[in-house]
Amino acid sequence: MTAESNTEQKSNITKEQLLLPDEPITSLDQDRLERKYFAKHLAHVLISYDSPSSLVVALYGPWGVGKSSLLNLIDEYLKTIPEEDQIPVIVHFNPWSFSSIDQLITMFFGELRRTLGQKDKGAIAGKIGVALETVGHILSPGSLSPVGGQCFDKGSGFLKGLGRWMKGRSSEQKPLDAVKKDLNQSMDEYGRRVIVFIDDIDRLERENMRLIFRLIRLNGDFNNTTYVLALDRGNTERTLRDIQGDSGRRYLEKIVQVGFDIPPADQVVLGEMFFQQLDKVISPIPQDEWEQERWQELYLDALRHFIRTPRDIVRYVNGLYITMPPLTGEVNPVDFIGLEALRTFAPDIFGFIRESQEIFAPESSTSLHSENKEGVKQLLEEQFSRSDPGIEKAVRQTCRHLFPQLASIYENMSYAMSFYADWRKRKRICSREFFDRYFYLSISKREVPEAELRAIVSVASDKEAFSGQLQMLIENGKFKRFLERFEDYLPELSEEAAPLVLGSLFDVGDRLPVHPERFFDIDPQLHIARIAYLLLARNPSKERRAVIAKELANSCSGLTTLIRWVALIEPEEGKNTEVSPLGEDLLELSDFIELREIVLNRIRFEAKKGTLSKRPLLGAILFRWRDWAHVSEPNGYVSELVKTDEGLLDFLVGSVTVMLSTGEGKYGIRRTPTISREHISEFVDPESLTNRVERIKNSKWGELSQEQREAVDAFFRRDGRIF
Repeated sequence: MTAESNTEQKSNITKEQLLLPDEPITSLDQDRLERKYFAKHLAHVLISYDSPSSLVVALYGPWGVGKSSLLNLIDEYLKTIPEEDQIPVIVHFNPWSFSSIDQLITMFFGELRRTLGQKDKGAIAGKIGVALETVGHILSPGSLSPVGGQCFDKGSGFLKGLGRWMKGRSSEQKPLDAVKKDLNQSMDEYGRRVIVFIDDIDRLERENMRLIFRLIRLNGDFNNTTYVLALDRGNTERTLRDIQGDSGRRYLEKIVQVGFDIPPADQVVLGEMFFQQLDKVISPIPQDEWEQERWQELYLDALRHFIRTPRDIVRYVNGLYITMPPLTGEVNPVDFIGLEALRTFAPDIFGFIRESQEIFAPESSTSLHSENKEGVKQLLEEQFSRSDPGIEKAVRQTCRHLFPQLASIYENMSYAMSFYADWRKRKRICSREFFDRYFYLSISKREVPEAELRAIVSVASDKEAFSGQLQMLIENGKFKRFLERFEDYLPELSEEAAPLVLGSLFDVGDRLPVHPERFFDIDPQLHIARIAYLLLARNPSKERRAVIAKELANSCSGLTTLIRWVALIEPEEGKNTEVSPLGEDLLELSDFIELREIVLNRIRFEAKKGTLSKRPLLGAILFRWRDWAHVSEPNGYVSELVKTDEGLLDFLVGSVTVMLSTGEGKYGIRRTPTISREHISEFVDPESLTNRVERIKNSKWGELSQEQREAVDAFFRRDGRIF
């Protein structure tokens, strides 16, 4: 296959990757943001208003937050009122659909008349409909007036419109206020309330926006009529600024009698929606190219802060659907997803990066920066400051993750050429060889309420109480969300509480699921390790950090999470990797070696005691044991362990890694447990186990647990890959 045909094949968007429509939901069963409780409350408020006077209600929210969807949910609740005679007449009107003032006025009153006529064919309804049409004709060609009795131009259509209204009743011409008086009387006789939903007001030009407000408040204020307006308050107030010497806010306050702020989209549900769509984007990427740890850091530090509304997800993911397939296998996928966030939410920064390879992907840390470090720093600050203030920090963090060389601008730090070779091998955007390729082209059940979060933080100094709270979070499916939010409260923890908190987290970490269900699942054990780093890093003394770390290693009951954390904080001198995954070195190398020895002794103790095999991720523990001690230790342990059927099964279960791919199953993801024979051969000859595993499968299958069965099947599966 030629390169051209290969690119063409990659560019095809599969059926599962169709672009997401940016449309409001229309029914309660589509409500993924759990706004139904808020909508039900608002519907109750609207139907409970029993005054005959006109009422103007506003729903405030930024673009993309789901205002149109909320109107549809309120509509659905209003239509389900048990008392049929109390169900209001509901009118939907979108002023953005009309370009001229004449169209706007005529269609406003025309829509009221048409909807009323469809709902009720009675005489009173017909009478009201004619009156509404007449008012529309009266107002359409002339100037809109807030008072009755205005004289209209004889050629304006006033006489024609008013004649229709008065035909058969009187030859005497009535002023507008008289027409409205008769209309109000008819509305009182009708008895049912009319609720008018008006959307997209904030998109109107200034004159049309002012006109629709005057229509509502001054000429459409009929009895038994409620207007529900959906708008972006800030944008509307800016558009209405300086009208008749008034500020936009004061002008709006004269129109709206009751205002509600739409609650921000639930971050847990938004995250689930985001990951569900990203799973489809990431599915064609080879798993060995996906850098899970880097992805988690990038998402937690930066990307999640870009996703504030459902529309943000649509914009972001649709861009990835189009731009990513042609470059699959040609770029680092984590870097590409991060860069796409900048293209979508901070296009000016994206353009600046594209034109500034010498800054973001220099040949070396000193090739440009040493000559004009302050000038480059000033230029970067000017560009970052142009970002939306709400996402400026996320923009900075994204750039920090994508372009590690920026550390030479802001810190006294440089990278050896070995790092550049590693970046090139991983097809990173910070590599000059790959840089250009990136530019071709109500509360959720899983949310942790503020009061609950603060209550948990308040018992942080009581290890038993704090651990009990963590266990409840796990049982209620809230633990992952708690970890995200808990980061914001770390500064509130006392120095004395920090070790207790970490001990509790490490204890529960060993009881958490160890295998992901989706491509973008955040590993809770690694998140705990991140929190441990952040907590200890608050202490400026490395000596004190070492004391806390060693006490923690000796006292916590968790082992797997502890081992993974220790591996992550290994000082730079002790390994040949890019940088410490969680940032600067937390401990001096000598202190780390002592800490590592404590952990090694715990591994040895549990191995002798017979409990090590029950720890989660036994395979990962064995590899760390081999790296930190002599290979004979874990090999000797495994040789003894697999002599019994129970030990053999424990070894297999601990060696399982779950492969994810698109297909049938939860979230549309196929979950395939696998065991790498190459990896277990580091400790024992897999062929020597084959007959025994076969015997266990044939004779004890009914006695095995689900995970043991999966491990046995995985042992015989030859097409899977392991970490």
